[in-house]
Amino acid sequence: MLSTTAFAALALQCAASVHPDTAHEVARVESGFNPYAIAENTEG
Repeated sequence: MLSTTAFAALALQCAASVHPDTAHEVARVESGFNPYAIAENTEG
Protein backbone atom coordinates (compact mmCIF):
# COMPACT_ATOMS: atom_id res chain seq x y z
CA MET A 1 0.00 0.00 0.00
CA LEU A 2 1.12 3.55 -0.66
CA SER A 3 1.76 5.82 2.26
CA THR A 4 -0.06 9.13 2.44
CA THR A 5 3.19 10.96 1.74
CA ALA A 6 4.00 8.81 -1.30
CA PHE A 7 0.50 9.22 -2.67
CA ALA A 8 0.58 13.00 -2.21
CA ALA A 9 3.89 13.21 -4.09
CA LEU A 10 2.55 11.09 -6.96
CA ALA A 11 -0.68 13.05 -7.14
CA LEU A 12 1.20 16.33 -7.40
CA GLN A 13 3.43 14.97 -10.19
CA CYS A 14 0.91 12.97 -12.18
CA ALA A 15 -2.35 14.83 -11.64
CA ALA A 16 -1.39 18.40 -10.84
CA SER A 17 -4.68 19.75 -12.19
CA VAL A 18 -6.76 17.48 -9.91
CA HIS A 19 -7.45 18.56 -6.34
CA PRO A 20 -5.54 16.27 -3.94
CA ASP A 21 -8.73 15.33 -2.06
CA THR A 22 -10.34 14.19 -5.32
CA ALA A 23 -7.31 12.13 -6.35
CA HIS A 24 -7.17 10.64 -2.84
CA GLU A 25 -10.81 9.51 -2.92
CA VAL A 26 -10.53 8.06 -6.43
CA ALA A 27 -7.47 6.04 -5.42
CA ARG A 28 -9.14 4.91 -2.19
CA VAL A 29 -12.28 3.69 -3.95
CA GLU A 30 -10.69 2.21 -7.06
CA SER A 31 -7.65 0.42 -5.61
CA GLY A 32 -7.50 0.93 -1.85
CA PHE A 33 -4.08 2.53 -2.50
CA ASN A 34 -2.70 -0.76 -3.79
CA PRO A 35 -0.25 0.30 -6.53
CA TYR A 36 -0.45 -3.17 -8.10
CA ALA A 37 -4.25 -3.34 -8.34
CA ILE A 38 -5.29 -3.68 -11.97
CA ALA A 39 -8.49 -4.82 -13.58
CA GLU A 40 -9.44 -5.97 -17.03
CA ASN A 41 -12.82 -4.58 -17.98
CA THR A 42 -13.42 -6.20 -21.34
CA GLU A 43 -17.09 -6.89 -20.65
CA GLY A 44 -17.91 -3.17 -20.46
